[in-house]
Amino acid sequence: MVSPVTVRIGCGLSTSADPRVSAIEASQQAHTALGGAHADVALVFACGAHLAVPEATIEGVRESLVPSVLAGCGAGGVIAAGREVERGTGVAVWAASLGDGTAEAFHLGVVEGPDVMAVTGLPDLARHRSRSRSRCGLPARKTSSRSAS
Repeated sequence: MVSPVTVRIGCGLSTSADPRVSAIEASQQAHTALGGAHADVALVFACGAHLAVPEATIEGVRESLVPSVLAGCGAGGVIAAGREVERGTGVAVWAASLGDGTAEAFHLGVVEGPDVMAVTGLPDLARHRSRSRSRCGLPARKTSSRSAS
């Protein structure tokens, strides 16, 4: 028997000149698309004049959508709800209600060496996978350690 899917996704886009108002409008559109479900995670993308005042954009999303986890970035353009803004000012909000799932925000960094670059800040995915399996009632996977002989 297949269980009903409890994950819902919604998105919104606004091109209002005021960054806070634009974030609120995009967040409200995303919340409507969630069917009124709580936003467990929201991703925010801002472009144009909104890049100068990211705090106002974040404030608008937090005020309107109240997501448990919030992450975002500035971009050269934004896309959501079947629209895109390549030149100009806009805010796109993607939101998800995860049902029994969870989300975690983390910050990635890049360390440059003389001949190589390394990404830092990645969470321990094996630990997350094990926790997810136990929440679903599945046993944790055993890792095998093979040694070369």
